[in-house]
Amino acid sequence: HISWYVDNAQVAGNNDGTSWANAWRSFAAVNWATIHAGDTVYVSGGATSKTYAETVTIEASGISGSPITITVDANDLSHNGTVIFDYNGDGDSSTKTGITVNQNYVTFNGNVGGANHIQIANLRNTINRYTALAIEGSGTGLIFDHLTFMNDNNGITLDTANHAEIKNCRFEQTRGDRAIFLGSSGTFDSNLIHDNYIETMVNSAVPPGGSGAYGGPDGIQADSGVSIYNNSTKVISTNVYTSNQHPDMMQMTGNFIKVYGNTFTNV
Repeated sequence: HISWYVDNAQVAGNNDGTSWANAWRSFAAVNWATIHAGDTVYVSGGATSKTYAETVTIEASGISGSPITITVDANDLSHNGTVIFDYNGDGDSSTKTGITVNQNYVTFNGNVGGANHIQIANLRNTINRYTALAIEGSGTGLIFDHLTFMNDNNGITLDTANHAEIKNCRFEQTRGDRAIFLGSSGTFDSNLIHDNYIETMVNSAVPPGGSGAYGGPDGIQADSGVSIYNNSTKVISTNVYTSNQHPDMMQMTGNFIKVYGNTFTNV
């Protein structure tokens, strides 16, 4: 199992990703062909925080029991600050996907001492609620742990999901179609959504160029084989434009569904 390193401030070294001194300077520079099951890709958050404005496509898969892990080097004080993928430069009309992961057995882990040190922020589109996706993809065995989604249209969108797990994440100021979507399949407990904070915003104002009634996004949309537990879900009022969605906090359309131990506020 090999460790790899990405740091957009690293200008010295040979930039082959083999150490912090030789870190890849961008995700576009990552040589995914060298990354194999069980490997870890560390992303530098600097001493306090570091911002990345590029979009990212994960191009390697792990295997069951030996995932590829995208994470922060929690024990390195020079690099364990918050990694922020920030797309505020797109304004209110982004059509981007921040991180695309059409692979299997990939884990995203932002846990540094119990705090979330990976954040995806400011991906929004006030006309098209379905675009501006923080994370989008499909696959088996995808895990998202200790991530924060801030002011995004859509948080995590998995078009197909089996053995997916979303835990210890914060979805704040969600404003598009939904915080979480799983095109999930399987039987009981095949996919898990638990111990998250899910916040959506509501506002009836329609922006210039918008149409229909504006409300706000759903919390969780899913299909079959999903267990949703120990989450805190809250709707807040806002003065910013949201979307022409109407807020359902949990909308599941399949079989083998468990919902327990959640709290719902201001729905």
